[in-house]
Order: sequence, then structure tokens, then C-alpha cells
Amino acid sequence: MAEQKVTPVSLMLKRAESWQQEGKIHQAIDAYFKMAENFSGTDEATTAEERLLSLAQELEEKGMVYAAMRMYEKLATPPAAPTGGGRYILSPMGRR
Repeated sequence: MAEQKVTPVSLMLKRAESWQQEGKIHQAIDAYFKMAENFSGTDEATTAEERLLSLAQELEEKGMVYAAMRMYEKLATPPAAPTGGGRYILSPMGRR
């Protein structure tokens, strides 16, 4: 079995999965959406979208219909084209 290369997005996915397992659902949802939006086309983004759909279904089953609907709507909306062309690099302060 080939060893999978560790990348920032793969580490982000592992962190989001850890948060989900720890019950830190809002942090996991935020990380999954960032992956789906910023790394579209990667295996990690596809996995993030699958996790988001699963979480939305869980919220709906728990009666949190509006939260689930917001997630479904956000997933169904195509991401906006980035402006300025180039990579997004965040500083420790969260600024570009």
C-alpha cells in the first residue's frame, strides 16, 4: 500500500475529523466548508463535502432543520471565483 503524502489540506481534514469526533461540530463544519471552498477538486474537498452532507442530515434528524437547510444551500451554491488571482496565504493573524 502506497503511503499518502502529508499536505496542509490533508492535515486540515484530519483536524476537522478530530473535532467532529470530539463533538466540536461547529469547528468541524467551518473547517470542512473551508476545504470544500478553497481546495475544490481535491480528494480532501470531496471528503469534506461528504462529511458536511452527513452532518447536515444528522442536524435535520435532530430537528435542527434550519441549520441543515443553510448547510445544504451553501453546499449547492457554486463557489465565487477568487479575485486577485493567486494563492491564499494566511498569516498567523488570519489576514492575507
